[in-house]
Amino acid sequence: MKLLILLTLALGLVSQKIYAAPQLFSAEEMDFKFTPSYPVFDIYQQKTRPVDGRKEITFANDFVERMRMGADFRLSFQDLESGNVDKPDIGNLDAGFTNARANWFWDIEVSKGISTFFNIYLSSEHHLEVYMREGYFFIDELPGFKSSMIDDLMKLLSAKAGQFEINYGDWHLRRTNNGEVQRNPVVGNYLIDANTTEIGMEIMADKGNFQFLGAFTGGTNKEDITPKNGYGWYFKLGFDKKFESDSRLRIAASYYGTNHRNTTTKSELYSGNRSGSPYRGIFKPNVSTGYDAGQLLPDINSQIGAYQINLVYQIKGLEIFGTYEMAQDRNALGCGGQTTGTTFAPGPCAPGGFGAAGAVNTFNVFSGNKEAWSQWAIDLVYRFSPEFHIAGRYNVAEREDSYNQTVSPADYKAKMYNIGIGYFIPRSTALIKIEYMNQEFTNFLKTDYYANYSQYGANAKANGFTIEGSLTF
Repeated sequence: MKLLILLTLALGLVSQKIYAAPQLFSAEEMDFKFTPSYPVFDIYQQKTRPVDGRKEITFANDFVERMRMGADFRLSFQDLESGNVDKPDIGNLDAGFTNARANWFWDIEVSKGISTFFNIYLSSEHHLEVYMREGYFFIDELPGFKSSMIDDLMKLLSAKAGQFEINYGDWHLRRTNNGEVQRNPVVGNYLIDANTTEIGMEIMADKGNFQFLGAFTGGTNKEDITPKNGYGWYFKLGFDKKFESDSRLRIAASYYGTNHRNTTTKSELYSGNRSGSPYRGIFKPNVSTGYDAGQLLPDINSQIGAYQINLVYQIKGLEIFGTYEMAQDRNALGCGGQTTGTTFAPGPCAPGGFGAAGAVNTFNVFSGNKEAWSQWAIDLVYRFSPEFHIAGRYNVAEREDSYNQTVSPADYKAKMYNIGIGYFIPRSTALIKIEYMNQEFTNFLKTDYYANYSQYGANAKANGFTIEGSLTF
């Protein structure tokens, strides 16, 4: 704790000099700086902050027009504690460093307007080994056809196909993604963190202040050709306008749906975050299992209908980012029976959660009920200069409907707030963030069959400080 206090004071003293520092970059260039320039349909990658010394790798190869490589690195030191009245075996944590995380990306333009992109996790919470996260093909020009009609059409449209981070909602464009943290003004992500990759195709249209996106995917994060596996699809409509008063307004609405009709194919929309939580160990009796610490993983994965509405307003140094999300599984995979020995008895599972005495419960039965959650969040950020900002976030998630009223009838609710400061070392891509986080989970049942709910019990809390250093190029 003393280390955190000293670092906070030191950063405060350094920030006193920021106001006199030269303005190295314009207001437009500082928008969500350092976002890689690979093609993604979003508002944050229209402008990137120039970096002295950035190099472009060029190969003398007839089949490679241009090749660009980059990486993101992150290291954090946390001093967090958690408590749970229903789980007395979960004690406080010691302060210390967490595993370093890193992303590596390649953007290869094989000809004008046609490129391929891939993103690799060099180290993450779920995969300490090298792990391929994304790989897709992107087209925004087709000059080879030498057709004015096609040229005009491609000024409006672009497409990508392969395995990619699905573009549902605007939140995923802002969140911490393993080593890529500099778009997030604080350290933590949302309680319900919609983020996954899927195999499919996106078509994007951008006309003036309006943007539209439509996509068709396999509805899960890996190959699945089993009978009745179903599909996934999503849409996004956005309005984005800059005003003469040095302000910007964006409103976006997204929908995501799946129609999986067997009990083995599942969407990973709310559990497909391969990088894990930005925090470690809280609410977990074993720190090594704390991949998604402090996050909710709703049991919404078979026949999904999810909506996310986002609002962004920027005026000079002030930035407001808001999210409202509603998601439900129209036929949730719930606890449909218990197996004792070789005998399966239909009906509700025995209370007690996983490993209940005398029974092995299973999820492999559609409950016929809805599982529904809603959440909202708001970020307030003030950027005193391109180098220094302060930020706060408030996030609330509530359960609206239960997959099984017998074993899981409670009115679950969680809330979190984050307060932080960030400082970019001048003329570099190094960022230091310091954050205080506080979480509360209420009315959860320790006997809930679903482990991701039962871990929180009736009254679980976590709070503390995190220092995060990052570098991107």
